[in-house]
Amino acid sequence: MDRIEKLNFQQSIEHYFEDKRVYSLFEKLLKELVISKPSNPIDYLIKRLKTPDVKRIFITGSAGVNRKEVSLSIANHFSYEGISIGDILRKELSKKLDIGKKIEPYLKNNKLVPDEIVIELLKHELIRLEKSNLSYIVEGFPRNRVQAMFLQSVGILPDNVIIIAAENNSIQKRLSEKIPINQDKPQNHPILVNDSIEEYKINIQAVKEVYPGNFNLNITNNKNMSEIIDDISRIIKLKNKSLGARKPPRIILQGPPHSKKSELAQLIAKKYNIVHVSVSSLLYSEIKKSNDNSKAILAQMDKGDLVDDKYVTKLLEERLFASDAMINGWILTGFPKNSAQLKFIESEHNSAFKPSLIVCIELEEDIVIKRCALKRIDPYTGKCISIDEKGFDPNSALAQRLVIKKDDNDVQLQKRLENWKSFAYSELTQLQGVVRIPGEEPINNLVEKISDAMENDS
Repeated sequence: MDRIEKLNFQQSIEHYFEDKRVYSLFEKLLKELVISKPSNPIDYLIKRLKTPDVKRIFITGSAGVNRKEVSLSIANHFSYEGISIGDILRKELSKKLDIGKKIEPYLKNNKLVPDEIVIELLKHELIRLEKSNLSYIVEGFPRNRVQAMFLQSVGILPDNVIIIAAENNSIQKRLSEKIPINQDKPQNHPILVNDSIEEYKINIQAVKEVYPGNFNLNITNNKNMSEIIDDISRIIKLKNKSLGARKPPRIILQGPPHSKKSELAQLIAKKYNIVHVSVSSLLYSEIKKSNDNSKAILAQMDKGDLVDDKYVTKLLEERLFASDAMINGWILTGFPKNSAQLKFIESEHNSAFKPSLIVCIELEEDIVIKRCALKRIDPYTGKCISIDEKGFDPNSALAQRLVIKKDDNDVQLQKRLENWKSFAYSELTQLQGVVRIPGEEPINNLVEKISDAMENDS
């Protein structure tokens, strides 16, 4: 069995495990065994596999984010049971029993109810839901380490712990409204507010440590309720992150000239510890060798033509077969650019190069032209740099050696755009499952959208 056959066999097994979610299932069952410690693990597993799978979502976070409204809206959307800790406490208060009397002074003064009371009341609800095999969303829990550890102690494995955090000024404003002012010492009110903020930060950090795979959702002033609900719904739909083995991601990032593909690819590569394979960087490295191939490549690039496939595919094969790319996975920019290159990726002979995800950045032509005017290239590294980007020093040694790319003049840029449009409209549109994202959004938003597509890739 040669190298290609071995890789194909390995990838067919990995694809089956991914497709049937075997890794996630094994990891989840193993965690349940560790927590439950059944006397007969085989019987436990058989019974567990026959039980309908339920979703357990916990939404917590800071004041000023309308957690209850958001959580119950999402529970209604997914037809899950919705539980609000605040509602449980108020319901108990209305019964006017002993436990309600204990709760009353805390609610009256907008203070956190002691953990033992909250946990005891929530436990009854969780037992009911677990016995009924109902999926649920709990709002307002866990808020600290004690509450987080309680879930582990009773064998509750959250599918998601979502932490919603507002901006500091929103938190401060909300707490200022909630915390009563002592008329005798009104000057102490700002101190109490700041102390509450610090207490929240310490407690929520503890929750993050107990559940390191949680999702953090930062709410800015320009996000409305429907956007927040959409963001959380998307998180819930994602396949749960797993520490189990995973097929190395193989991502192709496409887009017109100046759509920030390289910058995006570098950020994604750093985030997921995968390799950024840039065809332009491979070509510039080859040009530096000053051989017959490099002269031919340089001549074609100077004309604004696509470099001959025989050079590109050879360089690409060598790089993608390197151990770091094979083991960790990769994100590829600058390829494919024509029909022949696309067929090269899709051919059975090159199944080791088949992407797990193709992302296409969409950008209007006028934005491409505007960005092009601000773009320069480092002739030493082949790296593109925008001279208006934050932190760029026009007096640095780097700035002195930057040049305008030859293929960025008006004629050649138009040629590149036409090549892109021809390929994008005739070839990329035929592919199934291409994820398209609007390229004019902030870079962090684009990273988030690509990350979502990677984690939700089936």
